[in-house]
Amino acid sequence: MEVKYESKIVDVEQIDERIFSFLSDLSHLGSLIPADKAKIIESTSDTCVFEIPQLGKFGIRIVEKDPFKLIKLAEIESKHQFNFWIQIKPAGYYRSKMRLSMKIDINPVMKMMVNKKLQDFIDQAADQLSKLPY
Repeated sequence: MEVKYESKIVDVEQIDERIFSFLSDLSHLGSLIPADKAKIIESTSDTCVFEIPQLGKFGIRIVEKDPFKLIKLAEIESKHQFNFWIQIKPAGYYRSKMRLSMKIDINPVMKMMVNKKLQDFIDQAADQLSKLPY
């Protein structure tokens, strides 16, 4: 069963070009993820493989870029197939809006167990990305 999650739209005090340039380089993930939350195993500009305690190893890769507007990621080395989008829109002088979206293939029982956690995760991720010093 494919389930879609969307974050709230967040304001970012930065131009869309700079946000896109930073987030479209996955080698930056090592500086964003706390060491106690995940261990980066391998990271390049287009892929990142990491391990999360009690969840195991998984990774992401960039599959599509639309300069200054969209970064689309897909899973690699994961038990569950998912896609993740970062959408960016200019919103005035030195300001942008951002929304995160995720589609994940999970069974109905799993959905009942993780639905709220995944929605909270995507909202918190949007909040954290909005506060980065791009």
